[in-house]
Amino acid sequence: MQITKFLLLILTTLFILAFSKVEKYENKKLLIISVIINILVGMFIVNSTYDLINVINYLIVLFLLVISSMLDISRRLIPIEYFIVAPVIFLINTFFTINNFILIDFLITMAIVVFLLVVGRFTKGMFGYGDIFIVVMMTLILSYQYMLSILLLSLVFSSILGLLLILLKKANRKTGLPFAPIVLFGFVFFVVVSTL
Repeated sequence: MQITKFLLLILTTLFILAFSKVEKYENKKLLIISVIINILVGMFIVNSTYDLINVINYLIVLFLLVISSMLDISRRLIPIEYFIVAPVIFLINTFFTINNFILIDFLITMAIVVFLLVVGRFTKGMFGYGDIFIVVMMTLILSYQYMLSILLLSLVFSSILGLLLILLKKANRKTGLPFAPIVLFGFVFFVVVSTL
């Protein structure tokens, strides 16, 4: 079982490298950092007590957050077509798990989507559709409880980072921050703390 988990980690790392070729990704420094983050956090996931299905789910979320962060930092763009995997995984998880609350999870996910669409509208695009898809992806794959924890951590980190940038005169109140790397940081913190 452990060998299978490690092979999955290697596979997600290879997917990141393949993604960088497909997207013609130029920032080699960020690519190296992304691969290192994927491997280090992946090691926490693989060495955890999670069963194989949860390891797969966490590695997929990690992979999607890493590639989203790479694109959000460099291009300020998160292509939503990468997130088509989320509903598929939700359906597979539904099939393989006995959960009486699947309908409730789905309804809560839809309520979160509507809320975030309203937030996106009132923030005049500061919270974009790619950001919404990141939250939906995490909700469908992990669950809304985990997503809310990760989102709360991300918002705290975002506030701290924003304050630091303002204090250092690198940004002002109107400066937008790429959201995907902040969510990645929240996810990493969540994984590390929950696996210790």
